[in-house]
Amino acid sequence: MRAAAKPLLDGDSIAVADGKIAAIKQQLDEAKALRAEAEQLRAEYAAKIAGAEKDAEAMLLKAVEAKPDFALAHFWLGMASFNLNKKAAAKEHLEKYLELEPEGSEAATAKELLPLVK
Repeated sequence: MRAAAKPLLDGDSIAVADGKIAAIKQQLDEAKALRAEAEQLRAEYAAKIAGAEKDAEAMLLKAVEAKPDFALAHFWLGMASFNLNKKAAAKEHLEKYLELEPEGSEAATAKELLPLVK
């Protein structure tokens, strides 16, 4: 006759395991809440950045209207337009920057971005 099988876990072990599972579930719920909060903050930040880009675009448009040969204003207007997904405007102003300052301090960046807006 075979001996009775010994249980894998006794009552105390089961209680400890249940407690750990409950703690893990609580941590998971807290992590989900933190993730939702982080996603909300990221969305708010993105909205603020977009607002800043629009403000910058408006100011830079005035700058290039007042002084059409202001190369860096064209560059930054191209960058703002790029970030606002206005590809035609980004292309126009990055090309104008390179026309005015082909070896300027931002020429390498402008050249890297142009293929992305054509």
